[in-house]
Amino acid sequence: MRIKIKLSLMTVAIMVVVIAGISTVSLMSASKAAIDLKVEAVHLLGDQQSAYWEGFIGGYIRVLRTAAAIMGNFEDMPADQRRDHIEQMMQSVFYSETNMYNLYTIWMPNALDGMDAQFIDRVGSSPTGQFALAFSRETGEVARRTSTDIADTMAYLATAQGGRVRKEDPFLRTVIPGLSYDEIRASGITGSQTLLVRIMVPIFNTRNNEIVGGLAILLTVDLLQEAVEQTLRESEEIAAMSIYSSAGIVLASHVPEHIGSTIPSLGIYGKNEAAIMEALRAGEDIDIEAFSPSLGTNLYYVFTSFPIETAKTS
Repeated sequence: MRIKIKLSLMTVAIMVVVIAGISTVSLMSASKAAIDLKVEAVHLLGDQQSAYWEGFIGGYIRVLRTAAAIMGNFEDMPADQRRDHIEQMMQSVFYSETNMYNLYTIWMPNALDGMDAQFIDRVGSSPTGQFALAFSRETGEVARRTSTDIADTMAYLATAQGGRVRKEDPFLRTVIPGLSYDEIRASGITGSQTLLVRIMVPIFNTRNNEIVGGLAILLTVDLLQEAVEQTLRESEEIAAMSIYSSAGIVLASHVPEHIGSTIPSLGIYGKNEAAIMEALRAGEDIDIEAFSPSLGTNLYYVFTSFPIETAKTS
């Protein structure tokens, strides 16, 4: 099965990013009727899994949208209390959503309270006082800090896609228990890396519907891997399952060692690789029947997809 996410990048164009899961059925010596029934069953499983993943990702988007809508009423609060109110709300959300790796908000300069210069030394403010607060579990404990995504967020919100959900290709970040991302980045220490997925929604001023900032989360692929492993345990019909990005990066897999690698580097699909990569980039469904030398039989790969959040926020 495949989950398709249409991803707004920091360009005018929209790049489609595909998260794909594979349901594999071994077509051992069986009648055509039996094979057709088996394939039909796998398609059904693919649809069920697609619905699950849509709810999985969509649930986080709904949490972000709800919080962003509340933040959009910021003018109803006294200016000197707005940062405290938003920080308290974010802390509450972050503690309740234990699967979030990072939750952060970045506002346009002086858009929140017109008081950036008075908050220059506050945690959650840029060197100019711009509100850019992040809550993170990167050290193993909940901590707050200033977001490192200010420049990219400002660039994205300034594009024609700024009013849409921002989703990006997964990226690697070094994680060392006990150290924050700032400490790791400053020291240049190397260590294990984890794949992260970013999802951001815009924050609109409810008075004039202008974009004033963004609210985002980072999710680790650990969540995806746990869900894949649970699916495989509970669904005997699914022999193998993986989740990919549009670039063919393995985010989760029945072979955990493949996580972080790419389809081309693994060479697991042979002559079908080009067709699969094209389908991943385009977000299209594709079924492939191929011979497995290791098993000595044909395998049937079913990819299903669905779009997530492509509409403009208003």
